[in-house]
Amino acid sequence: YGRDIDTLNDVNPTFKKDVDTIFRSVSKRTLSPIQYWKIPMIGPYIDGCGWAQNRLIKKLIAHVEEFEAQEEQNTAEAERKTFLEKLMYLLKKEKTSMTRDRVVGNLLTLFLAGIDTVGTTTLYCLWKLAEEESGLQEELAREVLEVDGLENVTMDNINTKLPRIRSFLFEILRFWSPVRVLIFKCFEEATLAGTKLPVGTEIMACTHRGSRVSEDAQDTLGVPLGPNGEGLAEFCPRRWLQIEKSKVSVLQPTNVKGGYPSFGHGARICPGKDLAELEVALVLASVIEKFSISMKPGHAPIKIIALFTATPDIDIELIMSPRLEKETASKDKK
Repeated sequence: YGRDIDTLNDVNPTFKKDVDTIFRSVSKRTLSPIQYWKIPMIGPYIDGCGWAQNRLIKKLIAHVEEFEAQEEQNTAEAERKTFLEKLMYLLKKEKTSMTRDRVVGNLLTLFLAGIDTVGTTTLYCLWKLAEEESGLQEELAREVLEVDGLENVTMDNINTKLPRIRSFLFEILRFWSPVRVLIFKCFEEATLAGTKLPVGTEIMACTHRGSRVSEDAQDTLGVPLGPNGEGLAEFCPRRWLQIEKSKVSVLQPTNVKGGYPSFGHGARICPGKDLAELEVALVLASVIEKFSISMKPGHAPIKIIALFTATPDIDIELIMSPRLEKETASKDKK
């Protein structure tokens, strides 16, 4: 769905500023004790989000209209590459319809919910890989070079083809989940830590704290120890690996016990979970396959701040050094 809006080639500064304004406003509204954005007429514009949202919606409407005008030229299903193309094709194929407001609403939701979370997680991976000093980067590179074509990696086989990358990504998501808060609402009276919560009570759960509590909760949360006994509070990229003799596999984390809350839980779990994990893993593998990653010398300290997602407070400057030919020669011969 990111290709529909094409932010890589769209250099319009107003568009990028509007997206940033929306992300910042979401954070403000989530933490605000007063729902000021619901004030009649002026509410949506107090934090600037209303103006930014209107401009973004107009851009999406124009894109949908442009697509509809060119629709007759695209007849083959194989040509449908983007979310919008697939959606419109299936609506036509199933002889059903969807109002333009719903089409635009779906595009806006997927763009805001998917692009920033995937991008931030990918950034975390590259950042932490550049700082890592235990030889992990070389391990991941060897794993990627042994794969016969990344285009053949799917959700059905990624755990067997790229177990080390999967373990690294799982730990990144456990430790630095891009979405730091999950919001719940009581639809019946509940008791939490000895306190009775009446119907309608809203609860904000911090995802980055949920799996880093006391070591006494290790078994309770369902998070395994690292290979050298690393506990919950320690980042361990090899935590989810299982190595028996020469066979490497990876444990699939779940949030049944609360130790892996990055994508939510139950009926409200993120519907794009598998797609997001596959995207990040393949982008990471593609970069590691060709480059060694390091931090720019003298890099300024990095802090995490809360916007729409938990994101670095400054640009992270990485050095991408092409891998030596001898490192990739064996794969090229396959």
